[in-house]
Amino acid sequence: MTPGLHALPLIRACEGLHLVVGGHPEGDPDLALASLVGEAESAGVQVVVVTLRMGSHDDAEWIAAGLRWLHAHGRRPLLRTAVVLPRSLAALAWETRATVVLELAHHRPELQRALVGPEADPAATLLLQAQHLAQLGVPTMVHLGPLLPTIHDQRQHLEPLLHHIRAAELRDLHLSVGRLSPGREQALRATLSEGAMHALRRAYGGEDGARERLSRLGHVALIEGVRSVAHELGIRVDACGCAAACHLDGGGRPAHVPVIEGELFSEAAG
Repeated sequence: MTPGLHALPLIRACEGLHLVVGGHPEGDPDLALASLVGEAESAGVQVVVVTLRMGSHDDAEWIAAGLRWLHAHGRRPLLRTAVVLPRSLAALAWETRATVVLELAHHRPELQRALVGPEADPAATLLLQAQHLAQLGVPTMVHLGPLLPTIHDQRQHLEPLLHHIRAAELRDLHLSVGRLSPGREQALRATLSEGAMHALRRAYGGEDGARERLSRLGHVALIEGVRSVAHELGIRVDACGCAAACHLDGGGRPAHVPVIEGELFSEAAG
């Protein structure tokens, strides 16, 4: 992974823009985050939601700083995590009115790691923490993905995880279809059968690796199939109309503070 914080393309939230940030800052996390938010708001549209992705336990320190910065500047933080949060960070999520997003892809630990990342905790372990978060009063949802054909379009692979999610009393999902990148393909090759890998490559355009993304039709079919099974189990997908589960937002933040050029230079100088 390229060092430093990086942002995914902006997506639309119910009342503004939603910025997703990952990586690991090389310097001051406040300044790095302020720079990304300021760049996103340069066109004059407010960023109202910022997702901070925690892919490793080593991310805890900068994530904590990011939560405090976002709260102080009036943005709603989402803490999306592939690992169990330390208790101090879970408590900080409550203090900063953050929503925790558990990153889940499969009930089998080896597939969870292959899909989400080598440091990802098992889905069962992440879902166990949902009980602690509920006791703290931290709103929690699930980011289900990356979804891939041959894995998530088969009920025997999908239903166990959805049943575990429902048993953890989580009712909100966001679905994300994944790419078949070379790295992901290599990770999956160690866990899937040769026949399953053949079917997976064919779904993405053939054995020659013609594309990493699904066709539009394949993308829609995969999303709708998972959505249908989730609906049968009483689990909502993007219930508010966007990926940020705005209906889980309890408010209680300071007013929105614009990120201006002068502030960035001031922080850099200080």
